[in-house]
Amino acid sequence: VMRVGRGSLRVLAAVCGLGIVASIAAMAITYGPGDPLRAYYGTDARIHTILIGALLAILLVTWVPGAAAKRRLVIAGAIAFVVMMYAWSVATGTSARYYHGGSVAYAVLVCVVIAGALQPGVLRTALGFGPLIWIGRLSYGLYLFHWPIIVWLVPSRVHVSGLALNGLRLALTFVAATLSFYLIEVPIRQGRRPSLPWGPVQPFDRKARSSQRDVARWLALPAVGVTLAVVLVSSSGATAAPNYVSGTQTPVFSALIPAPASSTKTPASASNSPSSTRAPGSRTLELTLPPIKFIWALGDPLFCGTPRPSETKEAVDEARKLGRPALSGSAHGLSILVLGDSTACSFFPGVKAVGDEVGASTAQAAVFGCGMASGNVTSTRGEQVTPHSNRCPTLVEGAQVPALIAVKPDVVLWMSLWEKSDPVVNGKPLVSGTPAGDAEMLRRMNATLTRVTTFGAKVVLVTVAAPAPNDAETTNNVNKKADDASYARLDSIDREFAALHPGQVTLVDLAHQLCPNGPPCPETVDGLRMRPDGRHFTPTAAAVQAEWLLPQIVAAAKK
Repeated sequence: VMRVGRGSLRVLAAVCGLGIVASIAAMAITYGPGDPLRAYYGTDARIHTILIGALLAILLVTWVPGAAAKRRLVIAGAIAFVVMMYAWSVATGTSARYYHGGSVAYAVLVCVVIAGALQPGVLRTALGFGPLIWIGRLSYGLYLFHWPIIVWLVPSRVHVSGLALNGLRLALTFVAATLSFYLIEVPIRQGRRPSLPWGPVQPFDRKARSSQRDVARWLALPAVGVTLAVVLVSSSGATAAPNYVSGTQTPVFSALIPAPASSTKTPASASNSPSSTRAPGSRTLELTLPPIKFIWALGDPLFCGTPRPSETKEAVDEARKLGRPALSGSAHGLSILVLGDSTACSFFPGVKAVGDEVGASTAQAAVFGCGMASGNVTSTRGEQVTPHSNRCPTLVEGAQVPALIAVKPDVVLWMSLWEKSDPVVNGKPLVSGTPAGDAEMLRRMNATLTRVTTFGAKVVLVTVAAPAPNDAETTNNVNKKADDASYARLDSIDREFAALHPGQVTLVDLAHQLCPNGPPCPETVDGLRMRPDGRHFTPTAAAVQAEWLLPQIVAAAKK
């Protein structure tokens, strides 16, 4: 811009100003309630903070403050610093205020602090402290290394927690950033020979660079090799991800279903039609569902797939170890369909294994990140919400309808936690726990009940416990207090829903089994760590709880 504008700082300032306005608009437009990832990580949405700093640089080369202005800058800088620290303590990554002006305000505060620190006074003395300057030199390395170290150093691995764990994480982060800075970054950038920080960094000497150019070349290749070796060693032997976090983009049940021996019930969403490709004795179902055409990213809703062989074996082994559950009647031939979210997906291997022990048939059609009836939801309290929940109505119906047609279940096992979130109606959230929010969620649950009972199935609705202690608690940026409280709201909604449909819905308090005294939930139950990640069941835990649950499923089927 300086070249095109022939050195005009006014042109440069104007370009920066236009970029700031465009970036602020991009952040506001791309922000979605409960789904801030695009607005937070998008360069276009965040560049205004850097451009505001560029405007400060232009100001500081064109304006020399007088004595009175310097005093005012020092005072303003000190005040801005205090406000910055307060913002640090109260801001959250999902707050709408940050994306609708808060980011701009914070960047301006930073500029005021910088301008104040450039003037003689207490702020300059405080922020010019030697160790702080050194931390500033390492800041990018600290940024790069802190996250993998936090993810790697978890309580179950190092057997410490709280302040001791954070101290260990900080120490290793500084060690890694320091070694990286002096042994790799500075030598490669400036053509220096590697040297450890046993003193001040040597000033850059352009004359010496010509004789040290090969240093970068010889350091870069080993650095790449070491990086690859670390990646390979740290990932070798890793087990496959659990089924409940590695789903499929296509429903488990296809539209071509073998014709049943005798059936008089056909749902309104399906009809018989001729087809030149259908197999003998089958019928093609024309499902009135919107086409499922999405671009998926990490964390987006997905269909639960078939359990991995290792998960099935673990659940079967535990079911055989537990023996046949004591039932009030025969479960032979009972058809059970597990529906819900990823929690239901993780629970299915246990239901399948225990069901096989008593002759019941089981199937599942769960959808990760989508509640049974939640639909498009958000969070006004900083709880965890799945990105792109607006896809959930299409995905849930696309999974459930074919499964209901194929299975015609006697019992639907309903396990879902997202009904605790704030429903979005016409682009605006209705707050869960308020009369309007709860009424909307109950309306959605009633509509889902109509769909899943098309063939006369009974519904067993299980309560969902708040998360158990887990290694991800310190890295998932979720407001734990608000998240725990949301499960109490979910319990209230589930109980009201079950009370409205006493002939169709049986409420089973699974949450009490896992968290008998409410949050905070215990890490283990009867000596078994049921939910290592806080929410999802291990196959062993799923079998243990399914063995407890099955008698209640059988009783509900006989109502």
